[in-house]
Amino acid sequence: MLHRLSPAFRASLALVTVAGALLFATSCARPAACQRNSDCDRAYCFEGECKRDCLDDERDCPEGWVCNVNAQCVPLNEGPIGWPDASAPDDAGDDGGMGGAGGAGGSDDLDAGTDSGDGSFEDDGGTGGFGGSGGFEDDGGSGGTGGRGGRDGGDDDPDAGDDGGVDEDGGTGEDDGGIIDDGGVEPPRPLGLLDLCSDDAECEGDFMCRPMWVNGPKRCTRSCTTSAQCMTGTRCETVGGERYCAQTDIGKACSTNDDCNSRCMTLRGYCTSQCNTGADCPNGYGCTAVGDPPVRMCVKVSIYCGDNPSVCAGGSPACEHDDIPISSCTIPCNSSTDCPQRATALGDTWKCMKQPNWTTGYCMRPADVYGPIPGGGHTEYLCAPGTTMVVNACNDGINTDVDAWYTPSPPPVNCNAAYTKPGVAGDTCVDSCRYQGACAFGFSCAAISEVSGQRLGLCLPTGGGEVGDPCTKHRDCAFGYCNLDTGTCSRDCSADGICPSGSTCTPTGAFIEGIQFKRCE
Repeated sequence: MLHRLSPAFRASLALVTVAGALLFATSCARPAACQRNSDCDRAYCFEGECKRDCLDDERDCPEGWVCNVNAQCVPLNEGPIGWPDASAPDDAGDDGGMGGAGGAGGSDDLDAGTDSGDGSFEDDGGTGGFGGSGGFEDDGGSGGTGGRGGRDGGDDDPDAGDDGGVDEDGGTGEDDGGIIDDGGVEPPRPLGLLDLCSDDAECEGDFMCRPMWVNGPKRCTRSCTTSAQCMTGTRCETVGGERYCAQTDIGKACSTNDDCNSRCMTLRGYCTSQCNTGADCPNGYGCTAVGDPPVRMCVKVSIYCGDNPSVCAGGSPACEHDDIPISSCTIPCNSSTDCPQRATALGDTWKCMKQPNWTTGYCMRPADVYGPIPGGGHTEYLCAPGTTMVVNACNDGINTDVDAWYTPSPPPVNCNAAYTKPGVAGDTCVDSCRYQGACAFGFSCAAISEVSGQRLGLCLPTGGGEVGDPCTKHRDCAFGYCNLDTGTCSRDCSADGICPSGSTCTPTGAFIEGIQFKRCE
């Protein structure tokens, strides 16, 4: 949709063209004061600062959680290896004995290779199984694991040597780890955080299997009391009477609260969630009071309003038009922290401004932003006020072709025109992101670009491919990140270190928001 320019900014200027400025490089940003958790004393490094969430388990953490060595509350079963189980009695016994050896393998003779358990060769049969590992005594541990099945060395019977793997004397624990599927096949491992699932029993420990949004896919997640305990891209929400980490659905279309994890802005038709500051919201949304009684919620400002503030939301909705070429929604504010928060690498920020004749302050856009087109919208162009420089009208001043992954050049623009000029097919506005507020529904935050020598997080469209699945573009992947070098879906795990099963959170050497950029591989 073409947007009409505010009359104050129309000028009689020549036709000009200017190339885009966003760089898609790979060099890293300069690290901040702290770069990793080890730089801090019993604290963790976040956005270049050492922080502590807790000091004492009982007073600072929810029930069933512990304060780890980085001063963060984590579920009990995520403590470092070697921590005792807090539910085990103090007199839980010492280690139990090693499990019994597996049965011998088969041979050419169907009668050869009885279950002697000594692991020796008999005739030409296969090797015997390995002994099971010992369990812990009393209630402190599990039983031994059964031996591994023998190897079929015979030619006459393909089934010879398949009866190894019986745990003969595996410890004294209460769990019998004696038999592993009779042929050495281990049972399925429990699913970890963010793995697709269908039932709670599939998820590891106290994790639960829940839909990430209303009628969305189910993934293993955790219970929570605050969003600080949740994975990047998720928020602590109360859904169906349960409080757990659900994927942010801010911006998802809705007509009633039942369509949302939290609440529907029914007059505006999108889901939202509570906030304390603008940093709790995706880019393009600020934090302001709405409703009666008023509640601070994430409110969208990346909306074209012309001269009609009723299309905006908030306690005192308004259009910003005196200092921006295209009239755009804004919200009332007490400080700049109420306003939308773009990536720190972009420099200039939203500011809370108040004029003498205003009853309240309002959020004003950065100087390098000229319009309200949200991330995912088709890029449009205009001339910057008082110049012949062609600029985009994107909410965050960033545009690219997210599928072909390059920055298109702008079209020729008549600076005297009353309307904006659309870019070429595929030219798309992109919002930057911070890990805390993440991205609006349908997008995921990944620090895969660079601007002015610093790593930059971008909100990229999501698809259906899981980590490790083949991909050719970012929208092929569930977490919005296609590793174009390997052609496989990935996930930005920089802030939480969490990857779905079968992948590992791997550092790359670059830095973003004062922490090392990492991805699932």
